[in-house]
Amino acid sequence: MHPDSIDGVFRARRRATVAILTMVMLVVIMGFAALTIDIGRLYVARGELQRSADAAALAGAFIYTTDAMLKVRLDASAADEISGVISSGAMLASTTSLENPTLGDPTALEATDLVFGKIDLANPTNPIDTNPTASDYNVTQVVLRRSDSSGTNGSIPYYFAPVMGRLTGETAVLAAAAFDDRVSGIVMIDPGGGNIAPFSVHEDVFNGDLVGGSDAYSYDPDTDNVIASGDGIREVNIYPDDGAPGNFGLLNIGSPNQGVPVLAAQIEDGVTPDDVEAEVGTAELVFFNTDGSVNTYDITGDPGMKSALTATLEGKVGQVIGFFLHNAVVENGANSVYTITNLRFGRLMGVVLTGNPADRGVWVQPVVYAGNDLRIDENAPSTNGLLGRLVLIR
Repeated sequence: MHPDSIDGVFRARRRATVAILTMVMLVVIMGFAALTIDIGRLYVARGELQRSADAAALAGAFIYTTDAMLKVRLDASAADEISGVISSGAMLASTTSLENPTLGDPTALEATDLVFGKIDLANPTNPIDTNPTASDYNVTQVVLRRSDSSGTNGSIPYYFAPVMGRLTGETAVLAAAAFDDRVSGIVMIDPGGGNIAPFSVHEDVFNGDLVGGSDAYSYDPDTDNVIASGDGIREVNIYPDDGAPGNFGLLNIGSPNQGVPVLAAQIEDGVTPDDVEAEVGTAELVFFNTDGSVNTYDITGDPGMKSALTATLEGKVGQVIGFFLHNAVVENGANSVYTITNLRFGRLMGVVLTGNPADRGVWVQPVVYAGNDLRIDENAPSTNGLLGRLVLIR
């Protein structure tokens, strides 16, 4: 055969081989491209699923900040009401999950993948106690799945992987949110730093009224009205009563010997960060140091309550206000100095500043405060559920 003919045959064979290799490589490249796209789709789905799980866990944990849960914590006879609290949490978690879609599809939460219980906040990786004492519930955990076995959400359909025999992908995520009440202090922020009023009550009186105070009021959130009937949560009277001189006081936060106009403004709008910094040198109040030791602040004040503040206080009925706790007061009258030890919040329920001294009072019903201005520290003691923050722990 002529050499040129032989060379032509070899060139034709090489072209055929290159064409075959090209086809093979195209299939491989397309396979990898398909795998990359579908794996990317799986990662996107997992990220959206995680965000949905985080939101659902936080929503389910919101129940630990409610009046219903506070009642369970404060009243041992209300332990059976924990089932209603948990039911509310389950509804919140499920609704929130549905409102946060995965790849455009609603993400349903299976009842069996929702857990309420108690977690040791010092060791959050420990198992959840799913049958704790009713007052100790503090965590909500959810698992969200995209799989055929989940029965609701279904697996994630692939676009290209079916060419390689893989039709769908599956994934699952977990999230847990807890109410952490190891509060060490508060950073005052505008407006009004949580609407904190210039009031102080002795911590022993506050703690005593939590378990032994009157229960004369309730609050209807649907109508935003205070009702003159009990609801199982006792009120604290922050007005001075007979036998407790100096236990209560109006604080001079920001300027000495404050008159009614300044006090009224602070009651109406809350004490400002500038007021607090002017009084104690900082707008971040730390009641427990990082080693757990106690930190206090001395603030001047005046025992009693001014009747000229009646209209201002009545205008706040039904609203939540913050107030201080103290453990000691020295001197008397306008020269009083209060040793401030902590902070609490309550809904103002009733005001009587005139008439028979035995009938006078400024009654607040304790509420759970969960503001982001609170600071959490692992060495701070529990506030028994009165202050805290909702945090993701898993």
